[in-house]
Amino acid sequence: MIKLAIIDDHPIVLAGLHQLLEGHPKVVITGAFGDYQQLLEFLPGSEIDVLLFDLQLPGVDPVQLLKTIKSIKPSLKVLVLTNMDQVFTARTMLVAGVDGYVLKGIDQSTLVEAIVTVSEGIQYIDVSLRDEICNIFLGTDDGLPLLTEREQKILELISQELTTRQIATQLHLSTKRIETLRTDLFQKLHVKNSAGLVRKGITLGLIPAQ
Repeated sequence: MIKLAIIDDHPIVLAGLHQLLEGHPKVVITGAFGDYQQLLEFLPGSEIDVLLFDLQLPGVDPVQLLKTIKSIKPSLKVLVLTNMDQVFTARTMLVAGVDGYVLKGIDQSTLVEAIVTVSEGIQYIDVSLRDEICNIFLGTDDGLPLLTEREQKILELISQELTTRQIATQLHLSTKRIETLRTDLFQKLHVKNSAGLVRKGITLGLIPAQ
């Protein structure tokens, strides 16, 4: 029996998931939380195998919350359950360390399949996003390799039209280092300038469309 916890700030969603999974022979819900602070207080010493994780919790960045959750309970498998169907968002969370990503509205059998899969240490991605995500991670889009966390951040800041100096200040790096990393991005994405970098990043789902 897989011990499952859920965090979602919408009571209707929590009630719906309880109804959907109640009595299932493979899953038992051991905790349901509408607030991330409640979850963080519950985690130490708890017996949870999988956490269903909503990305749109008020007052907290999902990537930072994920890192906190994993630091408290490294063995916990985190399965995102969200309405956010953008490839960029899914990729960001997968790079950050979630074990699976599925969209709300899936049926019971698919949700249980995802829960069981991640509990076994195997990544699960919603079928509607799977091909695009795999293309990015496996490099089938023009030989695109996976960007480092720092390269991803620089790409995002470039898309926001920040200058090299502004990016260096924000990331606490030298302007020379930023220029080197920008050049690395040009090579990885096979472009010649920042405008091309942004266009390619949007096309491949690495940054959101402006």
